[in-house]
Amino acid sequence: MKDALQRLCLACGLCCDGSIFEVVALSGAEAERLSTQGVRLTVRRGGTVLVQPCAALEGTCCRLYAQRPQGCRAFECLVLRRLSNGGLDESEALRVVREARAHVEEVGRAFAVPAGSPVLGHARRAVGEPTVKVSMEAAELLRRAEAFVREHLLGT
Repeated sequence: MKDALQRLCLACGLCCDGSIFEVVALSGAEAERLSTQGVRLTVRRGGTVLVQPCAALEGTCCRLYAQRPQGCRAFECLVLRRLSNGGLDESEALRVVREARAHVEEVGRAFAVPAGSPVLGHARRAVGEPTVKVSMEAAELLRRAEAFVREHLLGT
């Protein structure tokens, strides 16, 4: 089972690319360690956070996996939990991840999201910006992608 869980995570990376959340809260020691690794950090509301997409993400793999922060270690998406408890088999879990990634990529193309920007966050901000014209089709792609992520990865 451990191998299946690892394969799922290595096929996904959505928790590290900003699709699920855009920042990860850090302890002082984590921030200090990560800052020496070239990971982009910022201070928000008095605390240091790791900004997504994470600079340690290479494709769908974390190059600092063994040293990842507690917030990253603790997060388990719904697909991972369901695979772990037998609610999904590996092929179905991988299908869900492929579909989620396809939704995000479609939004990225529709909104011409620059490399290194969190796709859904960038698109969300564009929709909320009164001076940016967003087509109804692009807004609908964002809505569907966010709904898919909420339902299948976050369980909300």
